[in-house]
Amino acid sequence: MTPGTVLASKAVVVDANKDIAGFRYVKPDVQANLAATGSTKDDAAAITAQIVTVTSNNNAKGVILPAAATMVFIQNASAGNIFHLYPNAGGTLNGGAANAGVVIAPSGSVILVQIAANTWWTLGYSTGLPS
Repeated sequence: MTPGTVLASKAVVVDANKDIAGFRYVKPDVQANLAATGSTKDDAAAITAQIVTVTSNNNAKGVILPAAATMVFIQNASAGNIFHLYPNAGGTLNGGAANAGVVIAPSGSVILVQIAANTWWTLGYSTGLPS
């Protein structure tokens, strides 16, 4: 494959410091209606995609970030319940303590980037939809 080309259903190869153009559609992994589970990091539901909608039937449930990813968008699809978001084992969120979670508000959303192994930072956070 020659640098600077796009092959359908194959790969994209570019030279260093080049812009990419010519895509019609890039489809991210989506995990819809992930049910928050458990009450700690150890039994929280696993996030396995880049875009995730989470449902929670009470305020004690949680989800856990993957060990390896670059960016994740998470939306709380529950209008009345929070859920807890945890880093993977030994990981941190926003420079906090290892394994410490954060709360995602009802109808809230968050964008996170992984800057190093098990080290996540928030790029943006919404506390929910205006009433």
